[in-house]
Amino acid sequence: MRKVRNFFTGRLFPTLLLLLLFAAAFAFFALRLPVALAPFAAAERLFSFGVGVWVANEDNLSENKTAKLLLLLLLPYTGAVLCLCMKKRRTGDAAPPIETTADSAEYFSEGADAFVRLLDDLKGAQTSIYLEFYIIAQGVLWQSVLAVLKEKAKAGVDVRVIYDDFGCALTMPRRYPKTLEKAGIRCRVFRPVRLSRRASLRDHRKIAVIDGRIGYTGGLNLADEYVNLESPYGHWKDSAVRLEGEGVKPLIVMFLTLYNMQRRSTEDFSAYIPERYERFEGEGYVQPYGDGPRPMYARQIGEDVYINLLNAAKGYVYIATPYLIIDYRMREALVMAAERGVDVRIITPHVPDKKIAFSLTRSNYMALIKGGVKIYEYTPGFIHSKIFLCDGEAGVVGTINLDYRSLMHHYENAVLMYKTKALEGVKADMDATFAKSKLQTEEDAKKNVVWRLLCEIAKVFAPLF
Repeated sequence: MRKVRNFFTGRLFPTLLLLLLFAAAFAFFALRLPVALAPFAAAERLFSFGVGVWVANEDNLSENKTAKLLLLLLLPYTGAVLCLCMKKRRTGDAAPPIETTADSAEYFSEGADAFVRLLDDLKGAQTSIYLEFYIIAQGVLWQSVLAVLKEKAKAGVDVRVIYDDFGCALTMPRRYPKTLEKAGIRCRVFRPVRLSRRASLRDHRKIAVIDGRIGYTGGLNLADEYVNLESPYGHWKDSAVRLEGEGVKPLIVMFLTLYNMQRRSTEDFSAYIPERYERFEGEGYVQPYGDGPRPMYARQIGEDVYINLLNAAKGYVYIATPYLIIDYRMREALVMAAERGVDVRIITPHVPDKKIAFSLTRSNYMALIKGGVKIYEYTPGFIHSKIFLCDGEAGVVGTINLDYRSLMHHYENAVLMYKTKALEGVKADMDATFAKSKLQTEEDAKKNVVWRLLCEIAKVFAPLF
């Protein structure tokens, strides 16, 4: 009932109504304009051709260009207008440079274990608590965290929270930030839901920073299913990393950058970063990094890191992802690694949380299996971990899925680890997860012709959304 109430009282319901009106108007003009503008056919062709040239030369993925060009062919008039509307607008200042640091990293193979440790760290906070999550949902987990946040805010700790408005559209009341503000907790809602060219640019990050010295990231959101207090999709498999030391600094910078974007203001970050950090010798290196749309990020850093790991691998690359909806560049990197003898394995869910995304994920199996990539489905339920492990020496744990939304549209973050002890835990976790998963074959990947055709059509336009 809470989700239904939040849907009708929040921003999502009026936005969907406007979207339906827009779709109806679009359909009307798509049918009427060709007839009304028939005397100006030459001008229409010239206009569409001009837009087509602009799309072809756009600094963008080839899959994105292909989808827009097909839209132009299908709807010459309105398609051209839509293509112009899809041009991304400026989203913020450039991300600051972040250095590599030697630090202590601890890996958690289950969400419940990470949450217990996080709660203990929150209770020990002395100066600041920064939380940034895509989803925060009313429940046992959030109430446990909220009780600590209220207590710490009352004691004078600087407590700040960012959550994504779309991610929390059904889980949080529209005016919930005011409730938090009354408790002394500074709250910012990332990009309130409304019809906009930037509506698809969501904050998918999961960051927790305590006193500027302890940081967490991974797949966990602040909702009960992530620690299996609720089990709508079988066992929810997730992962997280706890950092301690100078490696936390990039997480502070990423949090404050988006926090200031919502306030349309700037702050001197140095005031929130400890002057000295404890050094952890012999712990290897960690490199927390962010990803997001341009111009804040000049490249698709998340995909670049994944592809670099695939290109550098000599023995194996183990991957966990809840969704597998990838572009040609990523698919070729996976297949080329497998063809040169690298053991490339991907774990995806067996029980879906989103059926359309699950169907699109499975539609990518055949090409990868034929290319030598081994795909496993996690049979106990839904795997939400986002992991890349390369030869036991380098690995990534974070928020970045292998899908268009994560790789192109969302603000994301992850931690690249090199020769840290935490990677031993990642390897053990992946081995244990493979043992609980079913290897997919070409026969498993076959679908009926009609369904396969629908998935292929959907994949063409997936980069636009």
